[in-house]
Amino acid sequence: MPEFDFEEAYGQRVAFEGERRKIVDVLDKEILVKDFAELPSQFQEGKNFVVISAEYGGKPITIATGSQTLLNQLRRVRENKKFPFKARITKPFGKRYYSFGK
Repeated sequence: MPEFDFEEAYGQRVAFEGERRKIVDVLDKEILVKDFAELPSQFQEGKNFVVISAEYGGKPITIATGSQTLLNQLRRVRENKKFPFKARITKPFGKRYYSFGK
């Protein structure tokens, strides 16, 4: 599978290694979140999306999402200098958003 070139698409270099995965691939599974990059959304004017650098099953992965809840949580983690951290990406029952949980 060819890798998505964030630099070509957004003019910014995102140097995360690993296979690009969808959130549903790791939903409710423990991952090690190592870092993230915030980029402008092509779909929502004035909003950003996030590229997450993580490990799943001992292998590096990247996850791209427009989840504002995850983005806000990652910003708080960075402010508090708590990288890396283990967590699960969850989707609370009946909700339309993703969140980090235990």
